[in-house]
Amino acid sequence: MLCLSYSFLHAPRFLPNSIPQTTPPPLTHTYISGHYNLPDPLTEYLYHSHPQVIRDLSTLSVSLGPFSSYYAHDKTSASWSNLPPPLEKAILSRLISQDAWKTVWKDSGREAPCFVSLGADGSFFMRTVCGGGSWDLKDKSEGMVGTNKFLDESPNFLGVAGLYLFPSHASSYILLLTSGKAFSNLPEHTWADYNKMAPALPPLAQSGLPIPCSPQPRPAPQPQLAPQPQRADPGCCPNEGAAVHNCCPQQPIVAPSYGLPPPYMIVQARPQTNNAWGLGGVGPEAPQAYRY
Repeated sequence: MLCLSYSFLHAPRFLPNSIPQTTPPPLTHTYISGHYNLPDPLTEYLYHSHPQVIRDLSTLSVSLGPFSSYYAHDKTSASWSNLPPPLEKAILSRLISQDAWKTVWKDSGREAPCFVSLGADGSFFMRTVCGGGSWDLKDKSEGMVGTNKFLDESPNFLGVAGLYLFPSHASSYILLLTSGKAFSNLPEHTWADYNKMAPALPPLAQSGLPIPCSPQPRPAPQPQLAPQPQRADPGCCPNEGAAVHNCCPQQPIVAPSYGLPPPYMIVQARPQTNNAWGLGGVGPEAPQAYRY
């Protein structure tokens, strides 16, 4: 990953069995960029033979996967290497042109990937600016199967901010919706911190740029008015087909769960079972069996 560190000017030399030859100077406020064990193509994309990162840091997003795989992008360019073949095929089907400084996507940029996550055993999830995408969840644990069913039954990914996968934990994930709700299956040692953060997640919105959804300010609380007493009038609510009124008690609408766990809850993975769900995606050009 990228890191920022303080730099030293004229750092002292240390000789065996001796004291430093010079007194260390105070820390400066100059930041330098460093990288550790990044894939060579990613390093080239980030630095392009310059001493500092040349990409737009305010919109830069990097997803690292196993076996030196990665997908990196900012608001104007993208780079990737060693991706699972179905994911690379889905990306190339949306690409018009690419060079070191600019990547051009179909549909005036609406087909650009804005979120990519790489998991274990070739698993991945990709969402585009227009709400299309592609995915392949290899793990067959209960939570992952439910998430796969949710994605498969979704007409598009406009309501999905991202699905975070983890190369070192095949059955772990965080499904984040644009409403701010989260569904997850995480290792037990993360539960305490996750349950503190999840209820405070803000709503998110997708911009026209090929970058992940951005947090939106929460609406200001509205003053609560004292409830008005209602008459027990059998004619209170209008007949079917008339104008909409709220004079009668409203019944909550329960949305289908698609097999997902309740928001902010952790689900323990159960033993793996065979399941027909495997590959999927969303997009206008997608075939039925495997939609890109």
